[in-house]
Amino acid sequence: MKCPSCVAEISDDSRFCAYCGITLPRCLSCGQLHPIEAGFCPHCGVPTHGTSEPSVVSPDTVLPGEDEHWKQNERVETIGFLFEPDFPDRRFYLEEGDSTVGAGEKNDLVVDKPAISWNHAIIIVRDQKIRIQDSASTNGTFINGTQIHRPQNLRHGDKVRFANFTYIVWIKPQLREKE
Repeated sequence: MKCPSCVAEISDDSRFCAYCGITLPRCLSCGQLHPIEAGFCPHCGVPTHGTSEPSVVSPDTVLPGEDEHWKQNERVETIGFLFEPDFPDRRFYLEEGDSTVGAGEKNDLVVDKPAISWNHAIIIVRDQKIRIQDSASTNGTFINGTQIHRPQNLRHGDKVRFANFTYIVWIKPQLREKE
């Protein structure tokens, strides 16, 4: 594997980089290497700083303060969420159906920022697959830096940018596409 800091080739079971000396950031729960700046493990969802309590360990885990969300949507299956990289606890849950994104207060995901169009995009969840479509926004919708012009599939770890505001996609492990 490569060191996340100096990119030198190091052993997979290393605890630190023999070249630059940094301690390698590994998840306390699953042991997988994660980006240094990550707020939680992209593999299992456990926070990387502070507490070792998992934020998402299994698909059925109810997060603190989320009881009402689950009670109101008992028959709706949440297959993942979008989160802000700087605020991973701010989550927009992805469930069967269509969700609108934009600066307008009637959108499902309200992103009240100057560059965001009133009706910016739509997220479509069908058959445990997530697609996103730009709604002819002024400043565009992007997946991993590429502007989209027609509906596109979203995958675990994708960076979705509405104009200049970024979210990251987190999908339940059992629903992630294998490459």
